[in-house]
Amino acid sequence: MTPSDSPADRNAQAVQAMRSGNVPEARAILEAALATHPLDIALWLNLAAACRAAGEIDASLAAVEGALRVEPRSFLALLMKASLLERKGLRVRLENAVAGFLRGAVYDSSSGCGQSGRVAGWPRSPRRQSVIPP
Repeated sequence: MTPSDSPADRNAQAVQAMRSGNVPEARAILEAALATHPLDIALWLNLAAACRAAGEIDASLAAVEGALRVEPRSFLALLMKASLLERKGLRVRLENAVAGFLRGAVYDSSSGCGQSGRVAGWPRSPRRQSVIPP
C-alpha cells in the first residue's frame, strides 16, 4: 500500500472533491477505498454525506448502515441515520399528501365551516392544551 492508498489519504481526496463540488468523484473515491478498507468508519460516513449531497437518500442510508456495522454505537452515524429517516419520512408524507390531493380529495364541511373545514380522510390536527390554568 502506497501512502496515497491509505484510508486517510483517500478520505482527504474525497473531501477535497466534495469541497470543489464534484460529488460523483468523491463518491467514486470513497467506494473504491471501501472496497479495500471496509472497516474505516470515516469512509462510510463521508460516503453517506456524498450520497446525501447527491440527493440519494436510500444510498446514504445504506452507507450509514455500513458505518454502524463497523461501530454500532457511533453517535454521528446514529444521528445521521435519524436525520435521513426523518427526511425520508417527510418526503413520503408529502408524496402521500400530494397523491391524495391529485386523486381529488373531497372537502368535508361537517368538521366546521369556511376555513375551519378539512379534507376528508386527512387526520385532524391535535388540539393544543393550554398551559395557563383556568
